[in-house]
Amino acid sequence: MADTDISADGRKNTADRNSRIAVSGHQNVGEHRSCCRLSVCTGNGDRCIVVAHDLSEQLGTGQHRNTGSFCSGKFRIVRMDGCGINNKVGSRKNVFCLLTVENLCAKRSQVAGQVTFFCIGTGNEADKRHHFYNEIPDQQTSQTVEIRVGEQVTGFTMELWTSIPNILSIALTSPSGETTTRIPIRVNSRTDFEFLYERTKVTIDYRLIVEKGTAELIFFRFDQPSPGIWKIEVEPVRIIDGRYHLWLPVSEFLSGEVYFLDSNPDYTILNPGNSASPVTVSYYDGANGAVALASGRGYSRNDRIEPSITAPGINVKGALPSGRFAVRSGASISCAVTAGTVALLLEWILKKMGTPGIDAFQIQSILILGAVRAPGKEFPNREWGYGQLNLFNTFNEIRML
Repeated sequence: MADTDISADGRKNTADRNSRIAVSGHQNVGEHRSCCRLSVCTGNGDRCIVVAHDLSEQLGTGQHRNTGSFCSGKFRIVRMDGCGINNKVGSRKNVFCLLTVENLCAKRSQVAGQVTFFCIGTGNEADKRHHFYNEIPDQQTSQTVEIRVGEQVTGFTMELWTSIPNILSIALTSPSGETTTRIPIRVNSRTDFEFLYERTKVTIDYRLIVEKGTAELIFFRFDQPSPGIWKIEVEPVRIIDGRYHLWLPVSEFLSGEVYFLDSNPDYTILNPGNSASPVTVSYYDGANGAVALASGRGYSRNDRIEPSITAPGINVKGALPSGRFAVRSGASISCAVTAGTVALLLEWILKKMGTPGIDAFQIQSILILGAVRAPGKEFPNREWGYGQLNLFNTFNEIRML
């Protein structure tokens, strides 16, 4: 994607600084074909910009896909679509990813007169069958998790998470029936298995106490996996509530068909959408009012309420370079819509109302107060969060505060 119209400081070079609201956009072609860059000029010569940047170095992972930011002299809004990481709060990379988001918020909030606000999409993984969840009821019960691996898959990773003081161990069974014994738990240990008939290598890492978290992580690496049904025997070593999750990578990082036979669409928000301060946005179809099947669902692994709200994300028409327009769908669309909404909201609060300052949590609270909640549904919930984004209703709530 060309960035010739974006200056070094991230601002759009434009001669028209007097227009009330001027909008332009740029396409970011990707797997979902739903990533856009939105530029907004507000009154009084201030500007807010959403641009697509690669923050992989800042986030400590090469799997972050689409990011961006609104920025002006008074406020900065960062739009971030989910990393190519599922809802696995606690791994080294993911903890770094989430903490970096929080640190960026904290550092930018220290700049005089500047407000930093993060908008993050939930991702598009709810219908991909890449999450498994279950509960082991007692110390004597083990459970079997089945994974379908298709042809031509060169390899994949997988993660099992449980919260301390639960402790789990595992055993593997290949499609031909070759089985490992239960793999003993050793702190920060690595075990390699070579399956004779399949010629598959599986590496398993135990992380009994994960950095910056209270969880056990079992990390799997499959190299040249044989197609068929792989089975993972999950055995309790110590059980309190028995809850555990397994996640596969997002679709873009799989070389073929890999999914759980008994999958669970919940807990599929991509990081850093599970961090506390940003607003995390799911998406729905404005034509029929139904939540999108692919829209990532909450909650976080620690059951914090996510997403915050939902916004339109199916067949949304937006601007492209040279005065063109295109229709896009996906989590990044609802995220960009929300970021634009926050830009207008901040202009009103900081410029029109003359409010001396406001932080990200206050903005998120205002959006939640103004969200529309359909009758007959319980809120918050895993699909809609606290309701549908509604800027008009949000302004009404501000008037009554």
